[in-house]
Amino acid sequence: MRKARSLALVGAGPVSRSFLARLPAVAEHLGPVMSLSFRLASRIANALRSGFPVAGYKDLDRSRVVLVSLPARYLFRVVSELAAAPLDWPRKAVILCDGERDSAVLASLAARGAATASLAPLEGFDEKQLLIEGDPAALLAARRLLAHGDVRLVELRRHTKATYLAGITFLTALSAPLLAAANDCFRSAGLNSRLAAQLIERLGARTLRAYLKGGGKSWAGVAARGEVAALERISPELAASYADAARVALRTRRRGKASAAGASS
Repeated sequence: MRKARSLALVGAGPVSRSFLARLPAVAEHLGPVMSLSFRLASRIANALRSGFPVAGYKDLDRSRVVLVSLPARYLFRVVSELAAAPLDWPRKAVILCDGERDSAVLASLAARGAATASLAPLEGFDEKQLLIEGDPAALLAARRLLAHGDVRLVELRRHTKATYLAGITFLTALSAPLLAAANDCFRSAGLNSRLAAQLIERLGARTLRAYLKGGGKSWAGVAARGEVAALERISPELAASYADAARVALRTRRRGKASAAGASS
């Protein structure tokens, strides 16, 4: 008879290529592995070189921590099935391993008494820092589980992963069109592509350093000295983008000033 282990996994998809596969705690403590089929559970356990496949939810009952790593198309159905399973949920922590969703997805399990949390790598830190949010009891269980590794846990406020992801989008996807617009302006003004790229790199780095040093104080405002009119002659679309970006910047600046005034009052 297999020895029960404190950690269980409900998984599907590329679990063996996720950050879970590189956590020493998973290799050390993983016991029952459940998936959409017993065959797939066997594949996951073999790929992780840890744990053993099980066929039913009842086989998870002796594990105190349950990791959930599932593609979006299966996640909500499997969570509903877990919540309907006759397990001792008040004695369990369920940790969702997902880069996009947080512990709010596990609300049906929380209603059954489980402590819930979510865990995901912090962008840009090579999985050496993991974001975690959720119930205090689930956070404690995760910290105990990962206490002996070289991973640092960074705590988010509960159910705020979407806000964190919005910050990533501001910094990446939303900034890329602004860089492209700057390049269009430089090229339209006659700079060659090499010099335009160098200017974007140097001014971008300078702007980033100034912001990190002074925060909002480094922002001097949008100096629209005829730029919109000049851009209208080149490209109405580019001029409209400039005006839109300026309005967003001004609104953000006013919000920052209001927040600072409220904090000091």
